[in-house]
Amino acid sequence: MRKYVTSLLLIALILAALPGCASSARYQTSALATQDIVLLDGDMDASREWQKEAEKRFVHPVIVTVHGRTVAGKWYCFPQHPRQMVLVADLAQSMHERFPGRDIVLIVCNEDGHAIHVPHVWYAQHKVWVRPTASLYPWERGERNKSVIVGDITQFVN
Repeated sequence: MRKYVTSLLLIALILAALPGCASSARYQTSALATQDIVLLDGDMDASREWQKEAEKRFVHPVIVTVHGRTVAGKWYCFPQHPRQMVLVADLAQSMHERFPGRDIVLIVCNEDGHAIHVPHVWYAQHKVWVRPTASLYPWERGERNKSVIVGDITQFVN
């Protein structure tokens, strides 16, 4: 129960940092760069490239970028501030509530192929490249074609 409450509090902090709120200049600056990207950790330019990639499949998607991995059998993400573990399913539900009716694309590594069941939330079932494959020069794509790491929006599931 304590971990669940802690996750909810962390998600509340994250949501408070989104556009329209007066906290966390770092999140606010990142999120205000475009109303369609929530950068919790990572690179804004790479998130913009993922946004272009996602627009090949979705109309006006929200991109959420954050590091993720499995801990003790559960899928967690790690927002930069505060650097605490948050269940990806909880983050997905919060984003779904924050942006109702919009497709949410989670750019979050999921090496163990965890499933979440939140409407309109799309995610990869493997690790995710920082930048989508389409944003690379042709000579940079060769090694990616041999990898199971996700670099294409068609590989995201709901």
